[in-house]
Amino acid sequence: MKIQLSRAVICLCAALAAQSADADDVKNPGRSGNQPPDPSCKVVTEAYENRKPSGYLEIVSGDTEAAKDRQYVKILYWSGRIYEKYDDTEKWLRAPPKPPVAGTRFSECKPVGNASELRYEATWQRDSDVAQAEIWLTPDGKRFHKVIRRFRSKPTYLPFQTATSVYEYDAERMQIPPESLIIDRE
Repeated sequence: MKIQLSRAVICLCAALAAQSADADDVKNPGRSGNQPPDPSCKVVTEAYENRKPSGYLEIVSGDTEAAKDRQYVKILYWSGRIYEKYDDTEKWLRAPPKPPVAGTRFSECKPVGNASELRYEATWQRDSDVAQAEIWLTPDGKRFHKVIRRFRSKPTYLPFQTATSVYEYDAERMQIPPESLIIDRE
């Protein structure tokens, strides 16, 4: 009887210690890399959507046969309009204002590293293009800072299978190009 009671006490103490450690991780998530997954991808989706209200500059690059991490396109989103400048051109393409459409979706979001890194792994999808993505958020955790997408097959809108996007929100870097450098898309 004495031996059984001792084992029960040891098991109870071990369970309480494990529960205490789990509670400490919840109170102080920066201490542990074991953050819970976010199956709804709420944090990542909100950060993606938060790019738009203040405007952003996205620089997309990728690996080609000619060069590693070659800049491919700059995308400027400002006042509901999209401007694109491809690396091999001097002109910017301006898209007409459009109502928002369902586009990029995220699933299987999982925080990686410690909480202070604000980094996630997720599945990124737009139309038929699917990629495994590494996503870094801005220090305030509210917008995208950097995204690396590794597509399963060559995407329909990029000439490479691995794409890196870096986002900037500094208004000085997001100047709308002069009209002489803009071509309007229909």
